[in-house]
Amino acid sequence: MQTLPLATLKAIGWNPRQISKRAADLLLRSLREHTAALPDWNPDAGIRLASPITVNRQGNRIIGGHQRIAALQQAGQDWVHTDDVHWVDLPPESSLEKSLVVQLNNKDAQGEFVDSLLDEVLGSIRDEAPDLLQNLGLDSLLKEKKKSKKEVTLPTVLQVIVDCEDEETQQDLYEELVERGLTVRIINF
Repeated sequence: MQTLPLATLKAIGWNPRQISKRAADLLLRSLREHTAALPDWNPDAGIRLASPITVNRQGNRIIGGHQRIAALQQAGQDWVHTDDVHWVDLPPESSLEKSLVVQLNNKDAQGEFVDSLLDEVLGSIRDEAPDLLQNLGLDSLLKEKKKSKKEVTLPTVLQVIVDCEDEETQQDLYEELVERGLTVRIINF
C-alpha cells in the first residue's frame, strides 16, 4: 500500500470553507464508517477516503479535501493512501487554482435534494440501520426538512386585527403583545 505523508501537503490559508466542531466530528465518523465499505479493506490499514482529495502538483497544495485531511489528523493518521488523491497541475495562486477551490466547495453547484427521493432514502436507512442515520448526522436532514415544510412566507409587515369582547381583555392582550416587543396599535371601528 502506497501512502503520502500528510506533512507533505500544504493547506491553502485562504480556503473559504469552514466547518463546525460538530460537523468535523460527523465527518470523521463518516470516514470511519465508509472506510469499512471499501473493497479489500483491512481495519489495521487506517482510514481510506470514499471520495478523493484534490491536490495541486505545483507545491502539493490541497485544492479540495481540507476538512477530510483535518479529520485524518484528528484520528491520529499522518498519511493518506495515494489512491485517495486526485492530482491537478495548476499555477499556484492562479485564478484557475482559486476557482477550483471555490467550485469544489460550492453548494450551489452540488444541487439540491428532491424531497420525495430523500424521504425514501432516509426512510430505508432508518429502517435498516437507525444508528447509522444518527451517527452520521443524517437525522438532521429529517429535522431540517420538517422545519422547511412548516415555514410560511409572510410579508415583512403583518397586521392582525383582533376583536375583543371587552376592554379588560383588550388591555390584557395589548400588554402581553407590548411585553413581547411587538408594535401594537388600537383602532376603534
